[in-house]
Amino acid sequence: RALKVFNYLIYNYLSPYKIIFSKFFRGRTLEKLLLYDEAIETYKRVIFEFNQLDDEEKDEPLDLYCTFNLGRIYEVLKKKSLAYPLWQKIFETETDIKLRCDVLVRMMETCEFEEDWDKLKELLKIYDSYKIDGRLSLPFKAGNPSQFNYGNYLRNFDTYAVFYGHNPYNWEGDVIALEANFSSSVAAR
Repeated sequence: RALKVFNYLIYNYLSPYKIIFSKFFRGRTLEKLLLYDEAIETYKRVIFEFNQLDDEEKDEPLDLYCTFNLGRIYEVLKKKSLAYPLWQKIFETETDIKLRCDVLVRMMETCEFEEDWDKLKELLKIYDSYKIDGRLSLPFKAGNPSQFNYGNYLRNFDTYAVFYGHNPYNWEGDVIALEANFSSSVAAR
């Protein structure tokens, strides 16, 4: 009986956007309870219903949130091939640099997991420009005489310094320090 009263109040006193928003939170709750199949169906339904709304009714990009959450669930379920098109859609439409970096990393991980090197080549093309925040430093030396020496190993390839990019999750604002043109190698020569 209480559920009937709750449903009556929701559908009679809330705007269509608020109803869809409550369904989105239901999907998040199902995801937290590890009910992934039901969460997937809920997110798909929210995306469909959200796209039916007029633009003036939309307060937040619920379709983007649901798409991102669907991709995460597919990754957890080891269905990365289903997650990749979702990441690609977000990457092509989103302008937020932090989200784009997160999605790009996830796309690269998917390519590596599936060993699909052609997709990876499409993502990172030779001679593309990238802005990266990080530090250029000497490679680590061996701590003991019999240990592997990374610096000596790199010298075999005429590489004397290594660029370590900062984690995009630690960015503050849009702090981007270095613009690098990648040719055939990321390591500094």
